[in-house]
Amino acid sequence: MGMLGLILMAVHTVWATYIIIKNNPKQLTSFHKFSLFVWLIWLIPYLTGFFSSMVR
Repeated sequence: MGMLGLILMAVHTVWATYIIIKNNPKQLTSFHKFSLFVWLIWLIPYLTGFFSSMVR
């Protein structure tokens, strides 16, 4: 799950750069939906590690 989060973050960064350069409002809307999905996926391994370290 952690590797998937990192890969999605890399794709997210490349797409964000492309969206900023092109400045297309339609793509910006779909980017926000993808961005939310990526952050939610990224939070799963992040919070799992965070909470497991608090238990120890």
